[in-house]
Amino acid sequence: MKVLSPELEVSWTYWIGGPRDGLNQVFLTPNIIIGRLPLADNLTLTAGFGYQFAVAPSYRPNPLTPSYGNAWLFTTRINF
Repeated sequence: MKVLSPELEVSWTYWIGGPRDGLNQVFLTPNIIIGRLPLADNLTLTAGFGYQFAVAPSYRPNPLTPSYGNAWLFTTRINF
């Protein structure tokens, strides 16, 4: 478990103006983080992947509903 760690991210979006004015959406993203892998002196790499899905309100494909329902995510970071 020194290299792998779980993560749970919560994201909230609120629209001001435009066709979605006043709407909001909440996403949950469970992730697995891989890192800190050494690259050089005082330089490490962290990477992760997860699956983001809308939990409120539920996604409905309509121009006035929030942006999307779910997506796979990949992230990388270089730490110094």
